[in-house]
Amino acid sequence: LLSAYGLSKDKVFLDKAVELAEQLSPALHGELPKSKINLATGQIGTHGWAPNVAIIAEVGSLQVEMWYLSEASKDAKWNDYGEKVIRFLDSKKPNVPGLYPTMIKPNGQYSQAHVSFGALGDSLYEYFLKMWILKGKRDDDIYRRMYLTSIQSMMDKLLVKSTEGLWYIAEMRGSSLDHKMDHLTCFAPGMLALGYHHKVSLDQSVNERHLQAANDVAETCVQMYMRWSISPEMVRFTPYMTMGTATNFQRPETVESLFVLWQVTKDDKWRKYAWTIFQKFERHLKVPNGYASLNHVGDTNSKADKMESFLLAETYKYLYLLFQDNPKITIDSYVFNTEAHPMPVAP
Repeated sequence: LLSAYGLSKDKVFLDKAVELAEQLSPALHGELPKSKINLATGQIGTHGWAPNVAIIAEVGSLQVEMWYLSEASKDAKWNDYGEKVIRFLDSKKPNVPGLYPTMIKPNGQYSQAHVSFGALGDSLYEYFLKMWILKGKRDDDIYRRMYLTSIQSMMDKLLVKSTEGLWYIAEMRGSSLDHKMDHLTCFAPGMLALGYHHKVSLDQSVNERHLQAANDVAETCVQMYMRWSISPEMVRFTPYMTMGTATNFQRPETVESLFVLWQVTKDDKWRKYAWTIFQKFERHLKVPNGYASLNHVGDTNSKADKMESFLLAETYKYLYLLFQDNPKITIDSYVFNTEAHPMPVAP
């Protein structure tokens, strides 16, 4: 709704966004938002599989939307809902600076020592960067400081080069690394390239290292598509890259990063990779009435009767934008939320 308003300026979308936000607001009270709300009854709660805890990726990825809702509606309370979460997290320092365990209790204690730039953790880190961009890129901004701290620790602790020369972002469990990478983690090259493009660090050599890491990890994400019919959900490095979780859910993260890398570098190899990936989607996932997920990428006949909403909302949107030579929607004029909805950057 907010993205539709930002693109069209039709107030009906803003009115509906405010209406929906008001319905969601019971879940936003307190230091950490609740995971679920019944819009009919107003009943709030947490996930059954994660009772009485908040998921870092969830509470850390409403700030872009709440900020823009405040900007558009001229009501500061929405931005306050998002920013109080960031202030709370900033006050609860994790064991490794900037690497936030994926689950946190309402009292601020982290409930497990699992750090991930994939499932359960991913979008927190991209929203640090994107909020800094949206808010005018101030040097003293809390989002900028938290982003740079997180990325420095990620590069020091989690960024690994495999035996065959593939760079990946591992996960951390306690003090040990879990040498796996989700397809979800393949958003990170785009995030790193976006930070480089906007000069998030005052030290240009740091920005250059971020871009190099973006290139390196993106090449691994592309290899996840090249070594099988289409990318599996997760790979492991044992020490060579092997299939971890064999499903494919039509995910957007790799083409998202290719889109950002194309806009940043204009290197045609990113388009070539994207075209190959698009052809794999068309060849292996397309069915008469849409697109199917795969239960096992080793068997392209193992189709599941399910088409994910994000295939069109994200995966194919990024592909469409990537092949526009003079796009009206660019990484200078818009910030994409974690579901690929563009929000205009204030002039």
